[in-house]
Amino acid sequence: MTNKDFFRLMIKLFGLYQFLLLIFTSLPSNLQLLFNDFFSISSIITLILITLFILAVYYVFVKKPDLIIDFFKLDKGFDNNEITVSNLNSDTILQIGMVLIGGFLIVDNFGYFISSFINYFKISYMSENLESLKIFESLILGGANLILGFCLIIYRKQIAEKFQD
Repeated sequence: MTNKDFFRLMIKLFGLYQFLLLIFTSLPSNLQLLFNDFFSISSIITLILITLFILAVYYVFVKKPDLIIDFFKLDKGFDNNEITVSNLNSDTILQIGMVLIGGFLIVDNFGYFISSFINYFKISYMSENLESLKIFESLILGGANLILGFCLIIYRKQIAEKFQD
């Protein structure tokens, strides 16, 4: 494996993680802003800009990581051009990355999901108000992150095949 291949894999994994993080954190909060402002021009423009930014992150980090490698000259200045790893190929490294990203999503959102679940039932039994709707949204977001984390771990081989050039 060359240095450029290694950096390409690392940038793709980082880009995938950032893309998923942006989709499940930035986008829902901006959609909520859109509905709270009753589709005002500023909220629509903000949503369009956030969506374009998310798509740009996906394009640059996942589809075209060579742009970053060439811009920062990441593959230059090494004594040799090869990285020797005994039984690791790019597919194995991608699968390890998928497990790490999925595990991080699960660990990071498990407590958030459980606390939102408990708070939702507490508030829903007390009264029917806007606070229970906000907690329900956080419950859905935490659940979606947990499901995504489990899917990344379970379907890591199929996802890694899609990332191979």
